[in-house]
Amino acid sequence: MERRSFLRSATLLAITPFLHTAGVSASQESQWQADGRGARARLGVLTPDFDPVPESEISAISPAGVSVHASRVFWNRQARAFAEPPHVDAAVQRLAELAPQMILFGFSSSSYVITRTEEDAMLARLAQLAPRSTILITTLAAVAALQALKVRRVAIMHPPWFSSETNAAGE
Repeated sequence: MERRSFLRSATLLAITPFLHTAGVSASQESQWQADGRGARARLGVLTPDFDPVPESEISAISPAGVSVHASRVFWNRQARAFAEPPHVDAAVQRLAELAPQMILFGFSSSSYVITRTEEDAMLARLAQLAPRSTILITTLAAVAALQALKVRRVAIMHPPWFSSETNAAGE
């Protein structure tokens, strides 16, 4: 047996027990499953290359028929760099090919360190790259929602992994 065939067979044998969940009936197994096509809507999410949380959270709260498609943005761990070309632009271009109705910029920390003018310029730049999609920046959406709800006082909880400088900028 050739090495590649052996490894493929060994891998299939190793994962087979995990492919079927105990207690699942035959009728449940044969039910049609959504294919992720996004029959109601497609949502794109820009997320840091190391962070699976934004896309899994969005998937968990999305209604049936909404598919979530993530595009990873490589960055150098500087919040400002996430919002700057070329990496975020390339990620938006990849998502634009799927024609999502909306692309969520899933990295609030960059809004802490760039000015509103820079954020508006970034939004305009990304909108040009994905003209059929609405680009949504989380912090601007949060501000708009708080204003629409006429919220006057906000409590801020800082993630424990943020530095005191990042927390101060967020405030």
